[in-house]
Formats: sequence, C-alpha cells, structure tokens
Amino acid sequence: MAGWIKLHRKILDNPVVMKSPEHFMVWAYLLLEATHEDYPTLWGKDKVVLKPGQVIKGRLQIARDLRINESKVKRILNDLKSDQQIDQQAKHYGSLITILNWHTYQNCDQQIDQQVTNERPTSDQRVTSKQEQKNKRTKEDINIGVYGEFQNVRLTDDEYKKLVDRFPMDYQDRVENLSQYLAKTGKRYKSHYATILSWDRKNTRGKQKPEEKPGRLDWLDELIEQEAANGV
Repeated sequence: MAGWIKLHRKILDNPVVMKSPEHFMVWAYLLLEATHEDYPTLWGKDKVVLKPGQVIKGRLQIARDLRINESKVKRILNDLKSDQQIDQQAKHYGSLITILNWHTYQNCDQQIDQQVTNERPTSDQRVTSKQEQKNKRTKEDINIGVYGEFQNVRLTDDEYKKLVDRFPMDYQDRVENLSQYLAKTGKRYKSHYATILSWDRKNTRGKQKPEEKPGRLDWLDELIEQEAANGV
C-alpha cells in the first residue's frame, strides 16, 4: 500500500488517542490501513464497496501486526468507538471499521496533492495516467478478499466461488486450516487457492481412510511435522 496520511496536531489533545502508546498505535494503524477511495472487496461472503476512511480488519490481525495483546486491542477499539472516533460493525470474519472524521482531516491534503499533480509537465501526467489506469484495471480484474480467523487467507472472488463449488461441505474448514497454519508457521504462498488444492491432493493420496477425518489442529500439526522432516 502506497501513499500518505495526515496527522493533525489536535491529536495531541485527544485524551483517548493519547491515553497510552498502544492507543496511539492502533489509531495510526487504522488511519494507515483505511482506503482513500472507493474499493470493492469481500467481507466474508458479502460483496461490499469500502468508502474512504473504511477498512476491514479483525482484532487478531491488528494484535499480530502491532504485537499487542488481543484483549487490549479490543478495549482500545471500544474506547475509540465510545469516543465517536470510529464506528465498528463486527462479524466472525472481521470488522468493518469506519473512521468517522476521515473527510475532515484527510481530504484537504489530497486535493492539494491533486492540484500539484495537475500542474506537472504533460509527460509526467501521461505516466501518472497510465499507472492509474493500470491500478484501476488490477482492482477490476482481481477482487481479493481476506478470510480465516486470522484474516490472512487471500482469495479472489472467482477463487472463493470455485472453492465453495468444489468443497461445499467443508470449504470453511479448509480456509480455517490454512489460516491457522499461516499464523502458526509464518509461511507465505503465492496462491492460497492453489495451496488449499495441493493440500487436498496430498490428503487424498495419504493412507488415511475417508471416514477417519482428524481434528483440525491435529491435521495441521501433522502437516508441520511432515514439512519439517522434509526440510521444507
């Protein structure tokens, strides 16, 4: 994510934001993560269009990114909501967080930046225009949503639909398996959809009988041990 945000000096006078270093960290994190333009995405199974100043994040992800205890993140978000700094709509797979005064403190500088861009030489404007068109095509062609308990499984809209069609009975378990595995090992994969399919093929080729389905955590521990033994 590129770009910048504005921090107004009034923030120093806000008793909630300045209540503790962790309060300030969470507030700055939300400002940095919030979208600055309309952005279509998935909120669980629902298609939504994020407005400027909105972001979809789970408490666990915020806690992990900032290295703050999850219970403290929950208290801080409640403090910000009580102080009418944010609005929060919570679901099992993440919260839709709206920064209520986004337009008051962010739009001004964005308009100035647009004026500076318009005053640049024509050749520079052509480069900017091409990049904007490329970014627009990317957002239109690939609508990526985040899933799982830790909000770390990335799937395009098309990939999510294919997953539901292919594994209608347990697609959510497969997503949760990958979410817990990524959180537990810190590993990265180019395609989370391809990883889920690969795991299914490995599980099918195994010696285990279909009716002897292991528990979720047992299955993950077994996979981690296998990869460690293979030096993966």
